[in-house]
Amino acid sequence: MKRHVQSFPNLGANIWLASVYAELGREREARAVAAAIMRVNPDFSLEVLEQRSAVRDPALERRRLANLRKAGLK
Repeated sequence: MKRHVQSFPNLGANIWLASVYAELGREREARAVAAAIMRVNPDFSLEVLEQRSAVRDPALERRRLANLRKAGLK
């Protein structure tokens, strides 16, 4: 996944990468990706992400948001 994100950088892929790193307990990498997200989009917010989410499974979305909070996103 990291190679894909490096080859095709976009906000959505980085959001998932931060979530995956947090899920795996790789906090340093998760926070680094979160910082990159904030550099690209300083107005990023989890509230807006949740409102626009295409994730259909509510449990998966709650888990993703919790992981993004662990990564340092708000």
